[in-house]
Amino acid sequence: LLALSAPDDSSSMPDAATRERVRGMGGGEMEILERCGERLADVLRGDEDPLQLLFPGGSFAALDGLYRDSPFARTYNGALRDALRAEAAARGGAPLRILEIGAGTGGTTAYTLDVVPTGSTYVFSDLSPLFLERARERFGAHDGLDMRLLDIEKDPLTQGFASHEFDVIIASNVLHATADLRQTLAHVSQLAAPGALLLLLEGTAPMRWVDLTFGLTDGWWRFTDADVRPLHPLVDGARWMQLLQAAGFADLAAAPSAPADGSAAAMQSVFVARAPVAARATSAPTLLFADAGGVAHALAQALEARHVQVRVVARDDATPANAGHDIAAFRARFPGPVSIVYLSTLDVAPGIAESADAVRDAVALTETLPLAILRAASGDVGDAHVTFVTRGAQRVGDADAATSPEQAPLWGWMRGFSLEHPLCAGAVLDLDPAMSVQAAAEALVGEITHRQAEDQIAFRRGLRLAARLTPRAAPVATPLTLREDGAYLVTGGTGGLGIRVAEWLAAHGAGEIVLISRSGVQPDP
Repeated sequence: LLALSAPDDSSSMPDAATRERVRGMGGGEMEILERCGERLADVLRGDEDPLQLLFPGGSFAALDGLYRDSPFARTYNGALRDALRAEAAARGGAPLRILEIGAGTGGTTAYTLDVVPTGSTYVFSDLSPLFLERARERFGAHDGLDMRLLDIEKDPLTQGFASHEFDVIIASNVLHATADLRQTLAHVSQLAAPGALLLLLEGTAPMRWVDLTFGLTDGWWRFTDADVRPLHPLVDGARWMQLLQAAGFADLAAAPSAPADGSAAAMQSVFVARAPVAARATSAPTLLFADAGGVAHALAQALEARHVQVRVVARDDATPANAGHDIAAFRARFPGPVSIVYLSTLDVAPGIAESADAVRDAVALTETLPLAILRAASGDVGDAHVTFVTRGAQRVGDADAATSPEQAPLWGWMRGFSLEHPLCAGAVLDLDPAMSVQAAAEALVGEITHRQAEDQIAFRRGLRLAARLTPRAAPVATPLTLREDGAYLVTGGTGGLGIRVAEWLAAHGAGEIVLISRSGVQPDP
């Protein structure tokens, strides 16, 4: 640092002995800082690649010393190891499914692998195949270790991971390197099994030496969540706690509690949190009304892999006339609680008005068949749990469009059904139109086997979104212009309100007014 602040004053330069003493106290930090600091001007001019300074000649040696052997690494990785050991003991030494996100050079892995219970699965994940290959060389002999690519910024279900798959998730100084912390934590939550333990190590205050080393890379400044991180990629402990709570995690704790006093203890914290346990796994036998696109069959395979009894009603056999019989036969085979998932509406494509046959098919799939299923299920007094699945039926934001509004009636049917038969009503789930068949199945299996309090869910761009009422500004009223050559239809037109509306239309210039009524015109008394 002295060399950076006074390059022209040789008397201020630390001598070799001083540098060696500081390097010994700071592990790898001084070595990396010295190398990056000496070439800072070259990096700022674009003449030097900062990655070559962090990984000189492709070597991991400097970062190994930083992430494994430095005083901070020994302290905080030791804390993660102790927390994992305590979790294993609390679960009676039972095998655990463990995921380490962004495991990188394996600095944390070297500490935690030693306390993993026998028979456990430990997934070492990272963005870079190079890190995975190096981990194979370093840890490959360890039983239960699996190397997998994972970009936590993207939907993990599209990357070969399953919903609620892991009992313990470890992320050591990695989540801050993503563009949007809320989206990242939503993906982490998606991977956490009910009651899963999250162990998160994060910097909680800017550090100058870090900004002068890792901060030279473009990735350090790629965050886009300006409302959370307006100036710097690191946030304090209080904000991390808020983000974790908003992502659905509970039983939050931090060690140390990130004091904002500028001390070394304020620079990093280990955060411990639990995934909610209200969503208990269920093995209820499941009856699937299939689509022609293959989502139901992929879902059946995913459920069977979780030892759930499944029966699939083929698309051609799913008719209003047969629905009641199919449900009754399934209930007779499995007299306890069952789950019914209706996916046939996924076959209703946009543009149904182009042919009469398409309209008839759409009416059958969005009205008569789902209503037949609801009627058959309603007699089970809570033993049959119904879920409807649509794709692109809902508009979830200003930038989003409902690509298949023809499927939207199912949302109305389920809302009415949930009011009349709350013990039987499940959820209505809207898939992202961009989802692959396999990604859709993985998203659905988590919802079906882990029942949530939420009953209106949409999946978009890797996020699981729940319906919420939010304040909106009232739209600016535009004046209504009535045309003398226009015709205006009033339904319920002969009732008290209908007559008043018709009178208002006539008084304001409507040319022709048509009244429709189910009861007809009532004569004056």
